[in-house]
Amino acid sequence: MNRPQHVYRDLVVCQYCDTVHRMVPVSRRTRLRCSCCGTELVRQTTISLSTIIALAVAGIIFLLLATLTPLMTLEVKGESFSGSLWTSVFALDYGIFGVVSVIVAVAVFFVPLFQLLLLLYVAIPLRFNRYPAAFALAMHVLHALRPWNLVEVLLLGALVAVTKLSSLVTVSPGIGLAALAAVTVLLTALCSESTESLWLAGEQCQ
Repeated sequence: MNRPQHVYRDLVVCQYCDTVHRMVPVSRRTRLRCSCCGTELVRQTTISLSTIIALAVAGIIFLLLATLTPLMTLEVKGESFSGSLWTSVFALDYGIFGVVSVIVAVAVFFVPLFQLLLLLYVAIPLRFNRYPAAFALAMHVLHALRPWNLVEVLLLGALVAVTKLSSLVTVSPGIGLAALAAVTVLLTALCSESTESLWLAGEQCQ
């Protein structure tokens, strides 16, 4: 989550050429660009701090559901086998695959969970007009963690597995798979829409 251009009350400074512009009211989804270099200065977003908090809480709930409930159920010769994220991780926890299990656990559970908790840590104080401690550090950590969030990769892999296995055995998608899809949508929306709202709210609280 890179910091947007520096905003000071009704002024905005381009971070590339340092040209100072005066802020003007803009409509939704409108983007303001630097008059000198054309860099995007501000993009008007519609997401509020309350929405960010609600989505982050929902994301944590869905993430817990995705890890604790079955992703899918296989029926083979009258017997059913269900597997969740953690059972898959533990199944890899032997020999050389132990490293893979750790990477999977970190990338699809701990990193997304930490991202959501950091969003709450930043958004809740700002919602009550309080400047969070280590605000800039938290935002930069959120940006640094973004490439390590591989929930969508797990979702894609699970969907491919359901498609491939359906021709061999009876496959029933579980609650965990639906929750995983919800987490993917929520994290994508938060990462793409919350950045400027949080930075601007932080500037106003200083």
